[in-house]
Amino acid sequence: MFRGELIGVTACLLLGATASAAQPVGPDLIVSQMNDVIRWGSLSGRTSWGFGTAACNAGDTPAVWVRMTDQHPVISTGVYKVQGGRIRQIGVGWAKHGFATLNMPSDCGVCPGEMDSTRLWPGCVDPYSAVQNGIQSGLGPRSQINPYTGVFTFPVDYTGYPPAADTLARRVVVENAEIDPSLNAGAVYVAEGQYVSPDEAAAGHGWNSVSYRPFTVSAGPNFTPVYSGGEPVRRASPAIMLWHEADAGVRVERVNIPGEGVLYVASRAVEVGDGRWRYDYAVQNVTSDRAVGWLEIPTGCASADGVEQSIPRHHSGEAWKHAPWGVDKDVVRLRLATTPFPADPDAAAVRWGTLASWRFESDRPPTEGEVAVGLFKPGTPASVAAPAVVPHPGPDMTGDGFIDMFDFDAYILAFEEGLPIADYNGDGFLDLFDLDAFVAAFEAGC
Repeated sequence: MFRGELIGVTACLLLGATASAAQPVGPDLIVSQMNDVIRWGSLSGRTSWGFGTAACNAGDTPAVWVRMTDQHPVISTGVYKVQGGRIRQIGVGWAKHGFATLNMPSDCGVCPGEMDSTRLWPGCVDPYSAVQNGIQSGLGPRSQINPYTGVFTFPVDYTGYPPAADTLARRVVVENAEIDPSLNAGAVYVAEGQYVSPDEAAAGHGWNSVSYRPFTVSAGPNFTPVYSGGEPVRRASPAIMLWHEADAGVRVERVNIPGEGVLYVASRAVEVGDGRWRYDYAVQNVTSDRAVGWLEIPTGCASADGVEQSIPRHHSGEAWKHAPWGVDKDVVRLRLATTPFPADPDAAAVRWGTLASWRFESDRPPTEGEVAVGLFKPGTPASVAAPAVVPHPGPDMTGDGFIDMFDFDAYILAFEEGLPIADYNGDGFLDLFDLDAFVAAFEAGC
């Protein structure tokens, strides 16, 4: 397992806030505004929405924007929700293919005002309205786009896909039960916009071409998104950052896959009473074409009960499947996994521009550790590690599935060094009560 380059939540927010402060080499698209929304319609308990986006070029080179070729950006939008201590993606759609630029002034730099519809010049911004981003004939399947290289199939290959015959087809679709204010007290919603472009990807700037903005939902029957003037767009930050924004106890880590894309991994543990804790995890894939196929959480002797999961739901004939992941718990770890790539290349992996989340309860308090994130498509590395909050492993300190003197020695060493994992009873203090608790558990076994 590769321990990729990691950037914690504080650094991520700083990067997002200062994305336009230094001018990168090459084109660098930033989703600088998300100003308008549209409700397209409802059908069979679901509603389709559209979100406008504006991209500015914070780089030093014009970004290509040539219509009817494979040299233009594609734009994806999605909807996410934080409620009940967890984050879930509740809306996903196809990707819009860009067609021309306006080169308007922006706050990303000094726009030269070039009248050039085939390139977005440094310091300039190009807006697409919510209507433009939802015109069905201009939308293509995400599965025909490589988010890391920016390469995509063009013309779009619609072979085998159903026609866009109703108001939901190809657009961002949400279940009415997820957005009805009367059923979702306390819920926080955000829209996310992301651009993928071949020249920007080649310059190495694709990871920051994603932003989000909170919104509210009007009462039924229309359920229309409404932006608040006091909630600006969070630039160069993926929607998973909303979870930390809503709950400062959430830990978020950015993971750079060697020679590939970027993932974000988030975790949270909350005491729920009666000596039990709830653990929540989320993985957002920003630019990895290899995608995420499994997640392993070290548990040792800790229980992992009542696993719940939220997997992105693709639609309108998109090749990527939606299905629950398998759950496997042994004396070492909890493994959550979709069908392996060799068995089904279109299995329900966490694809680019989407987020999956999981939760369970445990009888052990939290400690600092690492989770393993498995990459779906074959390649090297096969997995990456991310720091996370995990259940204390109990007396199996080495995590090998056995309780022996190696575990005893490992605990004593951790206790002497004052490591968080030595806080055996999870009360936030390191003292003899922890040592006594460990010895009792060691003698009793798991």
